[in-house]
Amino acid sequence: MSKFNRRRLLLAGLATGATATATTGYLWAKAFKEVAQAGEIRLSKPACGTASSLDPDLQELQEAQAIRASVSLTPPEIAYNREISKRLIQCSRLAVEQYLHDQASLAYDGSIRSLNSYSAQLDGYTQIASFKTHDTNALAPEQAPAQPQKPVYWGFALTSKVHNLIVFRGTQQRAEWLLNLTAFQENYQEFRPQAGKVHAGFRALYTHLATQVQQSASQFDPALPCYVAGHSLGAALAVLASLDLALHRCQIRDQLRLYSYAGPRVGNPSFARLHSEQVPNSYRIVNLADTVPLVPPTKLHRDAYLHVGQEWSFLSQHGDAMPNHIIRTYRAAIEREAETNQPRHYPISGL
Repeated sequence: MSKFNRRRLLLAGLATGATATATTGYLWAKAFKEVAQAGEIRLSKPACGTASSLDPDLQELQEAQAIRASVSLTPPEIAYNREISKRLIQCSRLAVEQYLHDQASLAYDGSIRSLNSYSAQLDGYTQIASFKTHDTNALAPEQAPAQPQKPVYWGFALTSKVHNLIVFRGTQQRAEWLLNLTAFQENYQEFRPQAGKVHAGFRALYTHLATQVQQSASQFDPALPCYVAGHSLGAALAVLASLDLALHRCQIRDQLRLYSYAGPRVGNPSFARLHSEQVPNSYRIVNLADTVPLVPPTKLHRDAYLHVGQEWSFLSQHGDAMPNHIIRTYRAAIEREAETNQPRHYPISGL
């Protein structure tokens, strides 16, 4: 890897790594500028004499606003379903427990029925697949251990008489954090550049899970709704999986529903536009006190990032980055039906 690419990877990593160190996107942007001013990279300069040329902060704000305004996402055709959302955030916790139980038991077969968060509400579902890959460390070869690692669980697929579910878990391993840090972009499809670019780490991981996801979907009744969901890194995988299914399983495209929880941004404006066209029934559930949905920044060096999906938000402040981000916080708010897609107006002073 060239010296430039190593620097770029490091700078990109600061954006997503900020979530683990409780640093906000604003502070990351300030650090990014300081590195740029030291000569590591060059920022584009506005025309001489403009207001933004006198105020770099204003320039960054204007650039981010322009990126967000460049894409008009297709609104959902189907209303947000609170009962389904409660089920999906429960399943997101089960996906984490699936991974943790496997780490503690050599005999574990991936069944979610033995897990703590399982409830009788899920008795009507049949688990048809568990997603596993042993290639996680191979995606970061410089950090890979000498011995091959045990395959780990990434989620599961459920089917029922009324709908189907595909659910992914969030980050658990150190090597997975390295994927989070790989925030530079690659073409979503090499043969189709117009499909946009996406976060390289998320793309690399989903590539190792795609065949399993496709095989699971092939067993679904195409007449039933198919919900794809995940929390945190799992939300990023759900974004990629939903578009993958829309493009390659056309018979279920109109049945796809994406519910992402606490997810980071995944791709650039072209990718967001394509995803919106193919999977319009997408919903992004976020805690306004959670820093993870703020990264990667909308503008990252020469790359740009945009969220997909209709935003449904709530505010649950617990005084630190991880408590604001964890599934427990999201599940509690969703169970109370605190999330909304209506505008909120907060006082600046609090008085």
